[in-house]
Amino acid sequence: TSGNGLGIGAEKMISDRWSAGAYYANVRATQSARQYTDETGAVYYGYGEYKLNVNTLSAYGKFSLINYPINKWNLVQVSLLGGLISVDTGTDRFGIMYGASASYNYDNLIGFELNTKVNLRAESSTSANLIGYF
Repeated sequence: TSGNGLGIGAEKMISDRWSAGAYYANVRATQSARQYTDETGAVYYGYGEYKLNVNTLSAYGKFSLINYPINKWNLVQVSLLGGLISVDTGTDRFGIMYGASASYNYDNLIGFELNTKVNLRAESSTSANLIGYF
């Protein structure tokens, strides 16, 4: 499954290095499969590509390995993250995930983040997100 979409999140900075947050994304995806089950439960066989909407919700804790202040208002961070993720694709609904992120934070108000998350089934999610800090 691959696709693109928009993610939005909220994050609370607990200390200089630690933060906690939540993130939601809706992705328009293309899935390649030999067996496909549609919304009504009908099963189709044969190779094909199918369009679907994927909703992703995650709650995470984040540890910043690198905090690089550009000036008084701008901060660049490289972080490790871990938490729970829910991917609405018909596989496991909730699961443990871990990953890494790089973010730009403007005055602890708004920021932009690129992250990659992997669950225990080795399914990965890479996204670009608009983050609101509180």
